[in-house]
Amino acid sequence: MGEECACGVLCLFSRGFPPEPRSDALRGSLRTMLRASASYSAADLRHMKRCLDLASRGAGKVSPNPMVGCVIVRDGRVIAEGYHRRFGGAHAEMAAARSIAVGSLSGCTVYVNLEPCSHHGKTPPCAVMLARMRVRRVVCSLRDPNPCVNGRGIAILRRAGVRVDVGLLAREAAELNRRYLVWVRTGRPFVTLKAAVTLDGKTATATGVSRWVTSESARAHARRMRALHDAVIIGMNTANTDNPLLTVPGGRYGPMRVVVGSLQHVRPGLRLCSPDGPPTMIASPMISRTTLRRFSRGCGGAMVAVFRGKTVPPGRLLALLSDLGVSSVFVEGGGETAWHFVQAGLVDEILLYVAPKILGGSRAKTFVGGEGFRSLGCTLPLTITATQPIGRDVLIVARPVRRMDCATTAQAESTHVHRSH
Repeated sequence: MGEECACGVLCLFSRGFPPEPRSDALRGSLRTMLRASASYSAADLRHMKRCLDLASRGAGKVSPNPMVGCVIVRDGRVIAEGYHRRFGGAHAEMAAARSIAVGSLSGCTVYVNLEPCSHHGKTPPCAVMLARMRVRRVVCSLRDPNPCVNGRGIAILRRAGVRVDVGLLAREAAELNRRYLVWVRTGRPFVTLKAAVTLDGKTATATGVSRWVTSESARAHARRMRALHDAVIIGMNTANTDNPLLTVPGGRYGPMRVVVGSLQHVRPGLRLCSPDGPPTMIASPMISRTTLRRFSRGCGGAMVAVFRGKTVPPGRLLALLSDLGVSSVFVEGGGETAWHFVQAGLVDEILLYVAPKILGGSRAKTFVGGEGFRSLGCTLPLTITATQPIGRDVLIVARPVRRMDCATTAQAESTHVHRSH
């Protein structure tokens, strides 16, 4: 069988992302994390920008770890660089230090966009390594809110006589690792809601035809964004209608696939249930044992999470995914699934690909369905953070201004998980 997770779920899972130690609360506020502790030179700024550039190369490869880059400087000259390339691999500081002789770090300045770790995980603690190598100064953008670190790396270095300056390009560093920071702070994955719509907000015709609303350029961009997340979530209607594979560019091993809806409605031959490729979870409301056994015989490549009740509460689903080590999810539809996340106040970012065309039709699909809010005072207010032309389409990036006070958060309910054989 399996072990009961913190979210009250019996988990049986042989593939996916192993969870990292963490807590459900971020120790210290973002304001504290962004507070600079020193004045910086133009050279400091240049080296930290390089750190962030290096760190970004780990996007989609290191999660649930953060993206981290490192630059080592002596006498104003860069002598080593490195970044965290893959989950389980060398951390950025170790990757940079490997390229130079052990004694060569003495007297150096080390730039890193996140506090050096202080604990033994899959790799030794970087803070201890830097202290032993007698570096002169460490400049980091952010303190790591992971409770296994949370200032301990800085303390180790300072006790060893190393000057540590915190806060350079902190906002840029927080933006780069926003998914990681939300996961550590809240204990749930970062949620990106993605949709492709016409100029009048339609995602498909009244009969469900959606291929294709946007251009190939926009769809390729969306696949690249999908690859940056640990899991992609779609509703059962979308799965049955489109029968997608939810692939990522370059034939890479993509994110875990999650289908939300009753197991009894799974169409025969659903490609997401193939044993090949990334793991798939069917998140279903309560079903009969007969249905579960029938699915197990015909769809051996998927895990099933059965939630007590008539619906799958998004908060409980995110708690389960977080316990499986998923730090970010990409919600791709359909409208009912999007509504449940919006209604629960569980959306952190929206990617809206808008095609310059009008579909019309009162029964045509919109990217957020459901009952909708009953008052304009209960809408989800957004800030548009970016717009980007992609081919003939436009990408709009938006984030919630605040949590919705009137949103109905899904009630916590127990779940059971069955791994089909």
